[in-house]
Amino acid sequence: ASMETQGLKKVVEASKEMLDIAQQLQVDTLIFHAWEVQGTALHLLGNFDGALKIFYDNLAKSEQQQNGPYQVQFATLIGRSYQSMNDFEKSQVFMRKAKKYAIDCAQYRDTIAINYEIGFNMVAMENDIAGGIQMIEQNLAAARQINDKKNILLGIDNLSNLWANLGEPQKALDYELELLPLVEGEDFVVQKIAFFEHLSEIYVMLEQWDNAQVFQQRALNKANSVGANDWIYECYKLQAMIDEGRGNYKSALKNHQRYLELKDSVYQNQYDEKMSAMSALYELESKQNTIALLEKDAKIKESQIEEQRILMLLGLLA
Repeated sequence: ASMETQGLKKVVEASKEMLDIAQQLQVDTLIFHAWEVQGTALHLLGNFDGALKIFYDNLAKSEQQQNGPYQVQFATLIGRSYQSMNDFEKSQVFMRKAKKYAIDCAQYRDTIAINYEIGFNMVAMENDIAGGIQMIEQNLAAARQINDKKNILLGIDNLSNLWANLGEPQKALDYELELLPLVEGEDFVVQKIAFFEHLSEIYVMLEQWDNAQVFQQRALNKANSVGANDWIYECYKLQAMIDEGRGNYKSALKNHQRYLELKDSVYQNQYDEKMSAMSALYELESKQNTIALLEKDAKIKESQIEEQRILMLLGLLA
């Protein structure tokens, strides 16, 4: 294994130790958290089938235990996993499930990020492009009103990606440049990788090769630092495009080959069959009856009440 992957592999090993301790203590929340950490690390390492198995297993367990917060978390992780595989229809099923769980257990702030993904899927499936963009814009406005910095970053980046995909690179660039100073001051490593990679993609679309190179290199450096294989191969794909745009065809071919090799190592054999089998197993084992709503805490903090009021006024909980 390369030195770059050791960071995430250490996270996987640490999560196994966390899981062992949590199981000895018999604390369900700690057990779920350990599985969440392990699954997320496996996903970033490119072991998508291993990650999804963890997410599916723990979604079923959280449903059995009626653990609202982790129902939200694991349904969201499954939805994002399918989104990364461009299966937007299946992603949408789990994002809508996550949204229902978030509302049921009064995690209203979580609906902002979930609605971003729902809106993105609407555009990606091309069944309601205007509605998808409007949903993201409304939720970004809500994030700004409650000063939710992480969701502000995520919302702007989502809008930029959508406009790039819709063939409007200049509009996409405007959003990303608004985001740049905000991202520079944050510690969200994975979000930084995604942002730098997206910004490089936009500069490639605009044929601004020098700017594209700067942010491609920043994305690759960050991805290498944590061994995020699913981003590393995308960076080599970008590098090949930059090389081709500059007329460096030999280097372009070499980097394109590296991209293909890395992608092949990430996407394992019989991958689609494994995903289909896990999905079918979950649906078979999933309860058909409606899960009872969790008892609401009578003493919700004033800030939570204000967040709920804002989200209700903006129609984001519908």
